Amino acid sequence: MLDIAVSEGFRPVHVFEATQDEWDEFESGYSACYATWLSEHPPDHPDAAAVREMAKRQREGYFRGYRGVLGMAYFAFVAV
Repeated sequence: MLDIAVSEGFRPVHVFEATQDEWDEFESGYSACYATWLSEHPPDHPDAAAVREMAKRQREGYFRGYRGVLGMAYFAFVAV
């Protein structure tokens, strides 16, 4: 990604790699959207089953799959 940005005329100003704690916070926020929606709608809402399934897939994917595998980086670039 850095090479692509540089080849397009940008230069890095700051580059940071996210920590596991930051990843957990991000994923927790993502999954909280499902939990909040489910808490605010009746269990028999027409979309409830689909939301429960999406929450299950995200939770299982993260905790039984990619947690600790994927990384995230933050880049700040300046055009030159």
